[in-house]
Amino acid sequence: MIDVLPENIGLLTNLQELNAWGTYLYALPHSIMQLENSLQKIDLRQISFRRPEIETIENQLPKTEILYTNICDCKNGRK
Repeated sequence: MIDVLPENIGLLTNLQELNAWGTYLYALPHSIMQLENSLQKIDLRQISFRRPEIETIENQLPKTEILYTNICDCKNGRK
């Protein structure tokens, strides 16, 4: 199972879709921002990213459709 993407993923300038559904990713490499004009969709469903992490990814990839699963922060009474 994948738990980290290579830092040089930003060199894949023709990458249009990244399917990471159900992996053990805990963060995306900083270089992912280099794909903001090519990456059309990223599937992060079934990965335990919290809302602040998703917002960071949305800011890094504003033109990319990001699929994710809402994680309940139940101990704080928030989703």
